[in-house]
Amino acid sequence: EILKENPGTQALFFSIEMTKKNLYKRFISLKAKKLDKFCTQEERDQAAIELKLTNLNVYDAKDDPNCANIDFIRMTSLLESKKMPVSAILIDYLSIVRINVTAERDDLRISEAMRLIVELAVQLNCLIIVAVHANRNPQNRNPFDRAPTQYDESSSQASFKSSSYWFGLDKPERHNPNDKRLRDIFVIRATKVRNENSFYINTYFQNGTFSDVYMPYDPSKFMNESNNYTA
Repeated sequence: EILKENPGTQALFFSIEMTKKNLYKRFISLKAKKLDKFCTQEERDQAAIELKLTNLNVYDAKDDPNCANIDFIRMTSLLESKKMPVSAILIDYLSIVRINVTAERDDLRISEAMRLIVELAVQLNCLIIVAVHANRNPQNRNPFDRAPTQYDESSSQASFKSSSYWFGLDKPERHNPNDKRLRDIFVIRATKVRNENSFYINTYFQNGTFSDVYMPYDPSKFMNESNNYTA
């Protein structure tokens, strides 16, 4: 969507954990709007052609062993920006990004990585999306309200403090598999960092893609009057 709104630009995807092969299967599902296993060969081919015509460059740790290194991310982004303007960079995920100096603690390593990522975003004037694992002690919260908060990042607060927006994503059905009302719902907890005001919305994931319809989400409506879970 970012590339559609910014023609003549490219996006860079640094996939430190997942291989290009698996990512492309997901991308094809998004293009075809159905899971890869349900696509016909014609649908796969058409989706693959559309994907190839998209200015998206994917780097993974299998093909590029240095993909997890922040200097590789920075230098690759800077070099690519000389060929074509970069409108978006995605880094998946922050906890395994390496730096070239020794850090006494893991949170200091991540803080330094985020400092360099922010510097890159300013230098290229582009959006950088950083994925993080943020699932510390979710069992202590209402199972209908486990979309991560900005304070749930297990290793540091660096990504939250360095960002303009924080989005915590959760699938309540994982915690309440018998509640039919939660079928295919994903909850997004959004926070604007400047004022830390948060709100919840939800969308549905069906046929290999997220719905582009977003609705308000109220965790309390899934509980009865006696505060017992209604699953």
